Amino acid sequence: MLVIDGADVASEDDFHSLLAGHPKVPGFYGRNLDALWDTITGLIERPFSIVWFNTDQSRARMETGFDRIVAVLKEAEQRDAAEPWPDHQKFRAYLLTGPLQLPSELSI
Repeated sequence: MLVIDGADVASEDDFHSLLAGHPKVPGFYGRNLDALWDTITGLIERPFSIVWFNTDQSRARMETGFDRIVAVLKEAEQRDAAEPWPDHQKFRAYLLTGPLQLPSELSI
């Protein structure tokens, strides 16, 4: 699981840097939207989730970059939802506008 504090994300580059620093993410991660898609839909070992809290802060500073990243995350979720794998093996993105409150199915 990658936990991101939106207070630390003011640009797409900030987001990609945080993702690239996760131990499950390959060292050759390209730090762009195509690399994000490739990583969360096939290169990263499952299970994997992203919990991004304080997204309201990121959204305010990132402008359209926030929406582009979220679109990729949501599309990956929808792709996995259609797969016959157990739910705990599917990619999930939890986008929280306020402080960190993990969903009941997750634990750190």
